[in-house]
Amino acid sequence: MLASALEYQSFAHLLIACRIVGISQGPGYTLGLVSTTHGRPPQLQGKAMSRYAAAAYGLCAVAVVVIGAVASALGVSASFFAATVIFLIIGVVTVAAAGRPQHWLSAAA
Repeated sequence: MLASALEYQSFAHLLIACRIVGISQGPGYTLGLVSTTHGRPPQLQGKAMSRYAAAAYGLCAVAVVVIGAVASALGVSASFFAATVIFLIIGVVTVAAAGRPQHWLSAAA
């Protein structure tokens, strides 16, 4: 949807697509951060959070550069399609490699 909004210059579709993409970023980042610090003593949580933030933002920067290069070479639609496929593969591998679920929400209640 984001690629088609950019391709056809539809501002309304662009706002909707950005909203959909943006809704998942906050909870995804927070869940990763909570998973990274879960079970660590308080004195190590700050270090783990800093490393997580550095890795997350560093990988976002790499993704932006790579997707931008693909967009320059192949076009916007192709770059968004490639990004979607790559992120789906990364997501499936991450879920498959994840350990036992941590029920941190039920423990906090």
